[in-house]
Amino acid sequence: MRVLLFLFMFLFAVSVFAADVTVAKVGKVNISEKEVNIILNDIVMKQGIDPRTIDQNNPKVAEVKNDIVKNLVQREILLTLAMKSIPKDIDKKTSESYENLKKKYKDPKDFENAMKSAGTNEKEVKEKIKKNLILENYVNSIAKDIKITEQEKKDFYEKNKDIFKDPEMVKASHILIKVDDKQNDKDAKSKIDSIYKELKSGKSFEELAKKYSQDGSAANGGDLGFFPRGAMVKEFENVAFSTPAGKFSEPFKTQYGYHIVKVTEKRPAKTYTYEEVSNHIEGKLRMDKLKGILDKKVEEGKKSVKVEILKKY
Repeated sequence: MRVLLFLFMFLFAVSVFAADVTVAKVGKVNISEKEVNIILNDIVMKQGIDPRTIDQNNPKVAEVKNDIVKNLVQREILLTLAMKSIPKDIDKKTSESYENLKKKYKDPKDFENAMKSAGTNEKEVKEKIKKNLILENYVNSIAKDIKITEQEKKDFYEKNKDIFKDPEMVKASHILIKVDDKQNDKDAKSKIDSIYKELKSGKSFEELAKKYSQDGSAANGGDLGFFPRGAMVKEFENVAFSTPAGKFSEPFKTQYGYHIVKVTEKRPAKTYTYEEVSNHIEGKLRMDKLKGILDKKVEEGKKSVKVEILKKY
């Protein structure tokens, strides 16, 4: 799947930056370190991580970078093969895609400034768009001929039933009174008992959580969302899964302090039927077959184009 992940990422955006260290070569095409870093940054930002906080010496970061280089090499080899079957209307589609790209900017000047800041121009951007469309057309031409039989799907389902299971889940909220350096056990227990009395008198759990809970979920009325067994400490899990939906527990203690849990909904464990996941299985098998075909194409392509990895992370 990894080769597919990077096929169309940044194809017309990354290579237009000023030249820097070349980490790999595919024929006459240079793959730059800047290109690798841009893709790495995009990956971590999508995970909610600030790229500036990444430890570049971390072995896992190096592994990801090497993987990116590998995928970019594969992309260029496939592009070399794709250039042998260029769509007749490629120029028209390139212009349309370029105009659609411009429309993402409120002001045409903003688009021009974006190109300038990237060190590129209309001609270079269109050329990258064109290559992207050629590669996309090549991959689609292969994908359309892939067939998945009903038996293949059923065999996959029978061999992989565990991945089509949802565990037992509970949706709960809690009120936490911490036991720590600022608050001893006796005081915390006294506070949670007082809150419990307010709950028993009919006060809103959500409002009391917002008012008293010493936890990050307090602002949301103590809502913890759905969670399965094993996600919380054992004492908390036992109470949450044994409390009926719509009810709240008596105060109890964990390593964090004293809690009261309110269970709002329960979902029993479920195994999805073949009919429910048939389309998902077909999509997965189709992608697996496509990856296999593309991997073979890459290996064939290596016989006719020189590949050099100039830097290992």
